[in-house]
Amino acid sequence: MNKCGPALVEGQLDTIATLAIEILEKKSLCQQDPDGDDEAAGADADSSEYESALISNAADVFGAMAAVLGNDFGQAFGQVLPLISMYAQPKRISSERSMAIGSLGEIIVGLKGGVTPFTQPLLEVISRGLQDEDADVRSNSAFAAGVLIQNSEQDLSQHYPALLAVLQAFFQVPDHSAPNVYNARDNAAGALGRMVVKNAAALPLDQVASALASVMPLHFDTLENRAVYGGIFALFRNHAQVLEPHLDRLLQAFAYNLAPENQDDTTEETRAELRALVEHLKSSVPDKVAAAGL
Repeated sequence: MNKCGPALVEGQLDTIATLAIEILEKKSLCQQDPDGDDEAAGADADSSEYESALISNAADVFGAMAAVLGNDFGQAFGQVLPLISMYAQPKRISSERSMAIGSLGEIIVGLKGGVTPFTQPLLEVISRGLQDEDADVRSNSAFAAGVLIQNSEQDLSQHYPALLAVLQAFFQVPDHSAPNVYNARDNAAGALGRMVVKNAAALPLDQVASALASVMPLHFDTLENRAVYGGIFALFRNHAQVLEPHLDRLLQAFAYNLAPENQDDTTEETRAELRALVEHLKSSVPDKVAAAGL
């Protein structure tokens, strides 16, 4: 589906969705144990390692459906959301919680504005995941929070202070932490960038500017560069004064991301806007730009 589009499954979508739902409900044939206790079966029971992999792949099917169907996946998502959300509950093992939140994030990206009717239940699941003990769960939750804010047509600005309070902890990474802790930090930065673009007025911008500048340039989840730079560009356009204390660090990040050997870390669109910003800064702070090698 991701490579060929919906034509690959034309006329079979309902069947595929039904079979994938059976897996999430632990009712598919391969998940049945004729000698087991029926009362222990079902989506609330613990999963084996192989079954967890099966469930994860079934969730990926719905992510692909959302990617190729967009808004048209909305009706099916109403049935799928509570099933995937069950695997995000605190009692589930960390790999299943991470899988569930990650899957919801991918579905949100695919649904785009079609996610709006599901905003509140998604926000509840994501908010819980942001405070999870596992770094992978927190990382996926930060990504999901950002794309929900970006795509939902519901005004979520009233939730920004609470989200920002939680995300602040993501930026306090001890030296020599595991890579997934740094990934969580980068995804938190992406969420902040998306919040700035959506409604900067609802945020304490000095605090946000400090957080965004502190992570630049991204080295772990570089896919979030587009969202982070989107927030930085928006601040430069409308609230440039909050970035002035961080200009030296930002210029060093700009030089890094514009270097030919690092071009795969950002999109061409981002680099084009970045080059335009650097040209603008040459007229206002030429010495700082030159010191950064730009």
